Amino acid sequence: MEACGPFSSGSDTFLYRSLHHAMGCLNFGLVRSAICLLGAWVAYLALLVFYRLYLHPLRRFPGPKMAAATRWYAGYWDLHMGGQMVKHLADLHKEYG
Repeated sequence: MEACGPFSSGSDTFLYRSLHHAMGCLNFGLVRSAICLLGAWVAYLALLVFYRLYLHPLRRFPGPKMAAATRWYAGYWDLHMGGQMVKHLADLHKEYG
């Protein structure tokens, strides 16, 4: 007795072809998934920098744009420059008010 219906071995129905196509589209693979996640992360960072520079309520205050856009500025002064962020803040207050 042979099975019948859209999922039988010899069937070429529209439902079977559609389901097969949909499942093939969902099969991204590891590399493609990693690329999609990396792209989403880069887009998030770009939107975050745009928000901080142009839409944030504190955008009108003067100061270095790099400090407004990222936290790398403070990290640079604390880690690379030997913990000089406090002295640098005093200099920034003298420069920008």
